[in-house]
Amino acid sequence: MTLLNELLALQNDLLYNRVELKELYEHQYELNHIILLHIEGPEEIYTMKHNFFIDYSLFVFKHLRLVLQSLPASKNIYFLQHPEQTCILLSFQNATTDSVIQKQLEAALMDSYIRHYVMAIGTPFKTMTELESQLDHVIKIMPIGRKLYPNERVFSYNRLGIYKFLISLSNHEQVLQYVDKILGPLDKVLLHTLEVYLSQNGNASKTAKLLYVNRRTVTLRLKKIQELCQVDLQDSESIFILNFCLKIKDIH
Repeated sequence: MTLLNELLALQNDLLYNRVELKELYEHQYELNHIILLHIEGPEEIYTMKHNFFIDYSLFVFKHLRLVLQSLPASKNIYFLQHPEQTCILLSFQNATTDSVIQKQLEAALMDSYIRHYVMAIGTPFKTMTELESQLDHVIKIMPIGRKLYPNERVFSYNRLGIYKFLISLSNHEQVLQYVDKILGPLDKVLLHTLEVYLSQNGNASKTAKLLYVNRRTVTLRLKKIQELCQVDLQDSESIFILNFCLKIKDIH
C-alpha cells in the first residue's frame, strides 16, 4: 500500500509539474536563468516502463528531481513532454554557467541511485520563446559528448570544441542540401566504409580489419565512393569535405 501511495503522489507531482510548464509556456514568462538538460538512461529502464502494475518512469522522475534539487542555486524544475526524449528545464536564482552546473551534476549523480544515467547541458537562455530551438540544440549535444568523452556522465556545450559550430551549421538548409549532395549517392555499406576509412587516416588495411573484409573489397568500395561522390580520396580538400559532411550527418 505504501508503494501504491508513493506512485500516486509521484504521478500527481508530475501532472502538476506539466500544468505549471504549460502555463509558463503559454504566457511566455521570462525566468531569471534557464538551462535545458537532456537525460538518457540504460536501455533496460525504458523497457521496464510498460509494466502493467508499476510505472518505473515515476521512480526515475523521483530520483532525477532529488538530484536536481541538490544543485545549490536551482529554483524550479520542469519535466518536458517530448517524444522518446527525457528533457528537463531548470531555472536558477542567479546567473550560472553550464561548466559550473556540469561539476555540480557530476557530484550529485555519483551520490544518487541514477549514477548510471547520462546528461547533456544546453546553453543558458532567458525566455520561453527560445525553448524549441534550445531543445533541438541540447539533444544534439548528447551523441557528440558520448563520442568525445565516453567515460564521462555529464556533457556541456562549452566542451564540444569545433562541434559547437557544427551544431549551429547542422540547422542550415543549405548545409544539409550540400551534405545530401555529397553523401546522398552512398548506401549504408559504402557510407560505413568511408567513415571507418577516414577514422583510420586513410589506411585501407586497418579499415579492412575493422570491417572484417579483405583489403581488395575495401579498395573496390573506395573506388566506388570516389566515383559516386566525385571526390579524390588522396586529395586533402576532398578529405576535409567528406569529414565535414559526415560530422554534420552525425549531428543532424
